[in-house]
Amino acid sequence: MMAENTTLARPYAQAVFSHAKQQDTLTQWSDILSVLAAILSDDNMAAMLSRPDVNNDALLEIINSVSVQKIQRDFKTEETNFIHLLLENKRLALLPEISEIFEALKIDAQKTIDVVVDTPYPLTEAQQVAMITALEKRFECSVSLASHIDESLIAGVIIRAGDTVIDGSAVGQMNKMSKLIRY
Repeated sequence: MMAENTTLARPYAQAVFSHAKQQDTLTQWSDILSVLAAILSDDNMAAMLSRPDVNNDALLEIINSVSVQKIQRDFKTEETNFIHLLLENKRLALLPEISEIFEALKIDAQKTIDVVVDTPYPLTEAQQVAMITALEKRFECSVSLASHIDESLIAGVIIRAGDTVIDGSAVGQMNKMSKLIRY
């Protein structure tokens, strides 16, 4: 079912991506799709979608009202039209997959990736530069680095880049060793 959803979602994601790239609104569409995907991932919303007594206009109104809280504005005409298209084609439930494919297309087009690093202490400028250089080499694209302090880490770092997680923390390394010792 997952592969089927991806196949069904791909043309929508590609169309939105193409439009967003033309209009130079990749970041805005990324935010919109992310919010919509989160809304549609909610169990209550999924139940609402499966109810035959709820019409498309009511669904659009509900989605818009929830989205306004997240993005601080009403949908633009093109965004409303996109949601209407999904509703008419019974594809609204594909929004999580559409968002995921859109993000992959965006990263590929921009040749950049957002990386979040959890550290037990603030990184120096030299450490940040060294980390960015190493990550750009590994991911073969430019890296946008955000650092967060996590005092629960004793030493080391945890790096998150898209779906990739690199746990170089002391706790993570000890957990790996304890698993090896048990077997």
